[in-house]
Amino acid sequence: PGLSLDDVADRLGTNKFYVSKMVNNTFNMGFPEVVNILRIDYAEQYILKHPDAKQQEIAQSCGFLSASTFNTIFKKVTGLTPKMWVAAREANEQQ
Repeated sequence: PGLSLDDVADRLGTNKFYVSKMVNNTFNMGFPEVVNILRIDYAEQYILKHPDAKQQEIAQSCGFLSASTFNTIFKKVTGLTPKMWVAAREANEQQ
């Protein structure tokens, strides 16, 4: 949580305007959207490794401040809620 464009720029030893432009040109989306996609990718991996984890635990481990924000972003990125995503994976594995 709290990862900012300034943090990334500082780590890379450059300025936030360069990082922002690079992210926009490379991914055709803004920095917050890229970070959210990476967080959701991590969430999917976390869910697979910790199938009994509660949503608040998953949300916090992925950098979200609340389970509701996590659910909203998860659905925006994947098209499914976390529960629906798990159910779809289980159904695919059974086929």
